Amino acid sequence: MAAGTPKKALISNIVFHVIALAVAGYLIRHHYAFLSGEAGFHSFCAISEKIDCDVVNTSQYSKFLGIPLATLTFGYSLLAILLSIFAIGDLYARREALLLLLTFSGFSLFASLYLLGVQLYALKTMCVMCVSLYVINFFTLIATWIAWKRS
Repeated sequence: MAAGTPKKALISNIVFHVIALAVAGYLIRHHYAFLSGEAGFHSFCAISEKIDCDVVNTSQYSKFLGIPLATLTFGYSLLAILLSIFAIGDLYARREALLLLLTFSGFSLFASLYLLGVQLYALKTMCVMCVSLYVINFFTLIATWIAWKRS
């Protein structure tokens, strides 16, 4: 592919989403282990009153329609990886895949900003793992935008 093609940006997008899968997987495990009362479970990022993943990941804000947000993130990342692969491999599907990726990435960043506000103002504590997902969402939007501009 030529230097101006979106391949590198889409590969970056895939890498970011693979990292997001790992983080979301940890948060899913954490959510259910903590809520089930698994003996001795304590998150490594429950550091202080201001940095406590246990508080954030088990709060009323940690679910949407009864589904843990980390589970939704996991599903979104799987979909984004598939769309990125399609966009790399199929020139004809690229436009549609990138439009979907831009839409999902934009929504994901908006949701991240909202959830960051929830952590700062409603819960008054931060989750390191959640914030890492917010940063990843920002970078996936940038990577997708670059891929869109180059295609």
